[in-house]
Amino acid sequence: MTGTRWLTTAQVAQLCNVRPATVRSWVRRGHVQRGPDGRVNAVSLLRYLDRQRTAPAAGSG
Repeated sequence: MTGTRWLTTAQVAQLCNVRPATVRSWVRRGHVQRGPDGRVNAVSLLRYLDRQRTAPAAGSG
């Protein structure tokens, strides 16, 4: 996994302006990947955030 960037829960929470509990929820729900040491894979985080940004708003169909 050379070159893979890993972020702590606190770092992700700060970057995304959410609480650490929200980040842990994203991990539990499989939205982002977590490594064996508990850190979040930055690429999976960016993919998740991109999907959220481009997803249609609820009730807009």
